[in-house]
Amino acid sequence: MPRTVTVLALAAAWFSAPTAPAARSHAGEITTAATEVDGHYRDFGDPGGFVNIMPPGQDGTLNAPEALAARTGHYPPHVTDQLARYEELVHEQATPGFTDADLLEHFKDASFGAAPGDIARRYRPGGRDDVVVLRDASHGVPHIFGDTRQGTMFAAGYTAAEDRLFLMDVLRHLGRARLSEFLGPSAANLAMDRSQLAVAPYTEQDLRQQVERLRNRGPMGRRIHRDATAYSAGVNAYIREAIADPTKLPAEYPALQQVPEQWKLTDIVAIASLVGGIFGKGGGSELANYCNLRALSESTGSAEQARLTFDDLHFADDAEAPTTTQRRFPYMTAAGPTDPAATPRIDCGTLQPIAPGAPEPEDLVDAIVSAAPVPPAEGGDGAEAAETGWDPADSGRRAPAVIDGPLGTIRLPFQQAASNALLVSGKHTGSGNPIAVFGPQTGYFSPQLLVEKDIHGPGIDARGVAFAGTDLYVQMGRGTDYAWSATSAGADNVDTWTLELCEPGGGTPTVRSMGYRHHGRCLPIESFDHTVVAKPSAGGLPSIDTADEIVWNQEVQRTEHYGFLTARGKTTDGTPIAITSDRSTYRSEVTSTVGFSRVNDPQFMSGGTEAFREAMGTGIDYTFNWFYVDGDDIAYQHSCKCPDRADGIDPYLPVWGTGEFDHEGHLGFAEQPHAVNPPDGALISWNNKQAPGFAANDAEFAYGPVYRSDMLQQRLRAKLAEGPVDRGDLVDVMALAGTTDLRAQEIMPWLHRVMGRQAPDGVDPRTQDMWNRLRAWAADDLGHRRDHDADGSYEHAAAIAIMDAWWGGAPDATTDTETNPNASSQLIEAIFGKTFATLSIPIANSPLTHTGSAFNGGAGSHVVKDLRQVLNEPVRDRFQATYCGGGDLEACRHALWKSLSAVAGELEKDFGSPSVRGWRRVPADDAIVHSPLGLTSIPEIDWVNRPTFQQVVEVGAPVRQATRPGRQPTKTEKQEHRSGE
Repeated sequence: MPRTVTVLALAAAWFSAPTAPAARSHAGEITTAATEVDGHYRDFGDPGGFVNIMPPGQDGTLNAPEALAARTGHYPPHVTDQLARYEELVHEQATPGFTDADLLEHFKDASFGAAPGDIARRYRPGGRDDVVVLRDASHGVPHIFGDTRQGTMFAAGYTAAEDRLFLMDVLRHLGRARLSEFLGPSAANLAMDRSQLAVAPYTEQDLRQQVERLRNRGPMGRRIHRDATAYSAGVNAYIREAIADPTKLPAEYPALQQVPEQWKLTDIVAIASLVGGIFGKGGGSELANYCNLRALSESTGSAEQARLTFDDLHFADDAEAPTTTQRRFPYMTAAGPTDPAATPRIDCGTLQPIAPGAPEPEDLVDAIVSAAPVPPAEGGDGAEAAETGWDPADSGRRAPAVIDGPLGTIRLPFQQAASNALLVSGKHTGSGNPIAVFGPQTGYFSPQLLVEKDIHGPGIDARGVAFAGTDLYVQMGRGTDYAWSATSAGADNVDTWTLELCEPGGGTPTVRSMGYRHHGRCLPIESFDHTVVAKPSAGGLPSIDTADEIVWNQEVQRTEHYGFLTARGKTTDGTPIAITSDRSTYRSEVTSTVGFSRVNDPQFMSGGTEAFREAMGTGIDYTFNWFYVDGDDIAYQHSCKCPDRADGIDPYLPVWGTGEFDHEGHLGFAEQPHAVNPPDGALISWNNKQAPGFAANDAEFAYGPVYRSDMLQQRLRAKLAEGPVDRGDLVDVMALAGTTDLRAQEIMPWLHRVMGRQAPDGVDPRTQDMWNRLRAWAADDLGHRRDHDADGSYEHAAAIAIMDAWWGGAPDATTDTETNPNASSQLIEAIFGKTFATLSIPIANSPLTHTGSAFNGGAGSHVVKDLRQVLNEPVRDRFQATYCGGGDLEACRHALWKSLSAVAGELEKDFGSPSVRGWRRVPADDAIVHSPLGLTSIPEIDWVNRPTFQQVVEVGAPVRQATRPGRQPTKTEKQEHRSGE
């Protein structure tokens, strides 16, 4: 019997009933007539015009019999019921295109309340008489109606646990870097704990202090604290019921032979630190930049030339970069000349990380080291550092995001830069009302990291989603007559500091010294041990071969002024130093609940657009782009607790943390990029640059003339040129961009200009065929990766395979990055040589990762700008040197043809065919795999570059079910037809 089925069978044995799907019991169920809950349907004066989608479905809690049944494809009603709608949009891109009448084929009605004929359950969570929950029959979304604020928030916690209890448990342990204690001490889980500790090292006291600081933050803070207390009480009410009633208990608990522990307010903080440390930050690669520049200086023989190359390829503030607002918002672009004294001269070879102690047994140590090399926490010279194999260029990256769960390996391909937003003002729409199609991309999981609810009570009216466990309020969704969403902005809110070490009691400092100099004083470095005691469960995990208890200890060292230590070493003159990482939101994650509380409050939001801007721009510290639409306006507001850095520093390299170069405050509300009803009538964001003058963070190398947002921009321009647009038009723009390969749309035209039509003599004879296929693909509606006729192969299968091989940057299964930054690329190396590898610049964001979104960065801008320079085209902010062929067009052309020819042998080997027509990329190569966050897996879907949760909004517009004349058959219908033949 397969291991998974065995574990599930053991879990099902907890039930006294036979192991058939068991109905869940529902304490507090209301059995009275529907008329007794009138007023809890749709009497809000809801203007209408809101739809959304979030695959796979609302239900993320399966008991053991349900989980067993799911293994054979028999899911409870709302586990996968939004999956087909989401996927089929990929296969219904056809003339005449998507229309308003098609909305409910691929989205669900997101009105407030539940219609009287669409109520599956009415119940009072925890038996309370001050709140009622209606679960709709169509999708299982909870509609919460509270008479008191406390009851409303209690139900928010209760319904979150109903839908995501095990996921919330995973996240609260992971947020504390204690996943191994919950799921078991595998190498992957220990590595994931180390990874989280590297970005958010906290003690329980730290978490409690955040809660207390929030409570002491005036009336708003006290209200949020009361809300969080009531929310936690709701979670605990469900936990108590689940422990007593196995039909409510997620199957993962009996599989692990555990019961859920009580929920605490600090659990919310722990999850917030996880979310903020992934989605709400930018920068932190100053050390990598410094050491990479040193390496590039050695290879070029000139530090000055190395810096010129770095500045070329960084695109700190490129005049050609697509931006969300056209207004200029200067940030880190007007600091004047740099002061060389601000940048320490670090001997990169001496650096050694602050590292964990060694867990036992030795095979786990070896596994961890092979997954994410971590040397002992000892200072030393360059020789010792070399033995560890630690590369400072890895200092800004997370360790492998892979964990071991009760079902097996769980990948956490968090999408931190893949959300999009498309808003058009009323002057461009047929109705005269603004329209928005927008949503966050948080990766594809089963169940989703996000959880949906519709919540109404004193001071709160909202429907939408939030990260499970932090879902006191709707974080992205709709209010009474408005909607909002977000994309990750990646503004520079993480700094790398260099401390001069000293001995607090006096004496000669060493690399082990526990003090640092600040304004002439020797201040102590705080130290605490993070100890994980992980015990394998009797059920066991697939990768754990030991029954021994594992004790893993890591020393955390941090400072009062500069965050926590990441490494120790020396300067080039032998001065002992420490390297620190300082995220501006470290130790203040929960303060961003202020913004969410405000945007959920109908009274606060009665101020409309300006109230929204204030809510997000002053109430949220994380770096996000926020978008808003109501019946009159579209708006954009950036949020970030962005440091106001001292004059004279180089923001892309480490800075001395000795006092004189400290921050001078933070970016003000008016200085944050924003726009309301922009002159061109549209707002577009696909994580592209915020505004002219707003500099890219030190880890961002893609804000050049080509970005993923071009795929939206080009199609929107074409739609607007045809006349007024409707919701269907904007869904069409999003959907068509979602299956386009950016390289075909934006880069192939310039490659064609340089390479011409005909291959030169002396290259592999197949190269001409390869080139012809690439050109045909790019010419066919800008180059899609899609199986439009559902025959199991992409329409331009050979061309896609050729581009993937030529461009390179293949995904690396051992990392959680969306591409392997050190992978080779024949095309990139033909233009830039080994410079990209030396500077650790990502080459691509590949669909081949099975995580969905793609093309959010990489080398597209670099290639296009350089080829335009080779062609002597007009270029703003030119590279200081033209790289391809040294600026000689014929030499560049020859190098590119040679690089294309060079991948023929690779493709022949990969596809087992010498013929170009045999090199066929199929949808399964890119298919989105929903990573199971527990025992239940779901079917994969075809690749699409699209938000996970998505809203379509036109306030006041009708939402009706209809089918357009001549509708194209769906993928499922095509497959059924073929099987019938």
